[in-house]
Amino acid sequence: MYLAFLIRHAEPVAGWHGSDHDRPLSERGRRQAQFIAGKLVGSGIQRIVCSPYARTRETAQIIGAGLGVSPQPEPRLAIGCDFAVELHGPVTLYVAHANNIPEALWTLGVQCTACGHAGLWRVTVGVDGRATEAKYTEARG
Repeated sequence: MYLAFLIRHAEPVAGWHGSDHDRPLSERGRRQAQFIAGKLVGSGIQRIVCSPYARTRETAQIIGAGLGVSPQPEPRLAIGCDFAVELHGPVTLYVAHANNIPEALWTLGVQCTACGHAGLWRVTVGVDGRATEAKYTEARG
C-alpha cells in the first residue's frame, strides 16, 4: 500500500497583468493553503513537490511550513504537463494544476469529480498500482 496526496494550488489573485507563471496567491488563497496545512498535520507527508508556477510554489510553501517539509519545484507538474504519482518512496504531496491532476488521478483508477482551488485528494494505492481509496477535501478560506 502507498499513500499520496494531490492538491490544486490555492486561489491566485484576480486581475493579474503580469506573466501567468508569476501570478501569486490571493489573501483567500493563503487562508485556503493554511486550512489544508492544518488538515495535513499528522498525515505522514515527508516530501512535497510542486509545479514551478508561483501560485503552486506559494501553496506548497505555506503547507510545507505547517508540516516542517521544504517543497521542491518539479517541471513535470507545470500547466499542461502530465505527471504520474510515484508508487514508492516517502509519502508525497503533489501541488499542481486543474488541468493535470485529473489525469494523474485517472491513471490510478480515480475519477476526478472535483478539483477546486486548494482541493485536496488523499489516495491510497494498492500493490497493483490502482487506488483502493480516494477522498476529496474542499478547502475553506
